[in-house]
Amino acid sequence: LWQKAFLKRVWITSGLVGVVGLVIGLQVAKHPAPPPPAPATAQPEAKPAPLPASVIVTSNPPGAKIFWDDRETGFITPATLGPFKENEQHHLGLYLDKFRFFKAPVTTYAGQTQRFHVEMAPDYGTLKVLSTPEGASVIVDGEAMGQTPFTKNDMPPDALVTVEIKMEGYEPWHQEVKIGAGLQQLVSAILEKSKTLPIMENIQDHDEEP
Repeated sequence: LWQKAFLKRVWITSGLVGVVGLVIGLQVAKHPAPPPPAPATAQPEAKPAPLPASVIVTSNPPGAKIFWDDRETGFITPATLGPFKENEQHHLGLYLDKFRFFKAPVTTYAGQTQRFHVEMAPDYGTLKVLSTPEGASVIVDGEAMGQTPFTKNDMPPDALVTVEIKMEGYEPWHQEVKIGAGLQQLVSAILEKSKTLPIMENIQDHDEEP
């Protein structure tokens, strides 16, 4: 009897062990081991951001208004503009009263400071003198300049000059004229005949006495 009881316990124990192993196997199958981590890939090195560009603008005379891409910046020369990105296309402009407007293209370069010095050119005016009749002498500030019709370029802007027109047999004519910057000043005179008659000398012939 004791032998049968022992064998029965061994069989029951073996059965329980088999059931437990089966359950553990099913759980392992439901939760498989995670795959090994993928090998790390080398990341490309980030390129450093390009350094900003700047522009220094000066002029002679100073105090010119600065335009950037046809817009007034609110700055006057001398001034530093920026920062700008590389390889940008712009237009620089300078305005100063009585001087010609300056305009030039500008290309910005990374990390570079460009310098622009501008010699401002006077905005000369033009004096044009006409007369009726033509061919009269033109005198400007006491200096004989030529005959009508007469034109003189490169007149200083805002200059105040005295123009005289003279012609034989006509009354002299004069007028003060202000030259506008970049403008043509027209002077036209209708000459009046002289009111003073020329002096005539009567010469009498006398017979010599014997």
